[in-house]
Amino acid sequence: MDTTIQHNIGFRVGEITESNAAAVVAFEVNDLGNTHIVEEAANALHTPPSLEAVIKEIIAQFGRNAKAVWLCPKRKDAEHYYGDQGEGVNYSRHDSGARASKILLPDNAKIISDLGAQGKLWVYSGELAWQ
Repeated sequence: MDTTIQHNIGFRVGEITESNAAAVVAFEVNDLGNTHIVEEAANALHTPPSLEAVIKEIIAQFGRNAKAVWLCPKRKDAEHYYGDQGEGVNYSRHDSGARASKILLPDNAKIISDLGAQGKLWVYSGELAWQ
């Protein structure tokens, strides 16, 4: 997984709810079964590969108010996978037919899981900016 930040930019179709990073990671692993996130995040954060260690390290590096968001690396990827004609899940907050928005992440943002064109899970503190 490439955890280097390239201009802290991602793309997303629909609204973004900025969610607590610890809660997002726990939900992804415990509720959705995306256990790969634990190992990927542990590698990115340089911590042992357990959910508890990953959450602890997120808090240590980004603070208790750390946030997480899934973003695609390119506008065309977000529109392909999550747009109204996409192959991805049609989320309830999905803005059908909308063009993907460009999202600027804070300088401290770090990728902790990478699904390639389908999206990267970013963790950060601070605020996102929409373009």
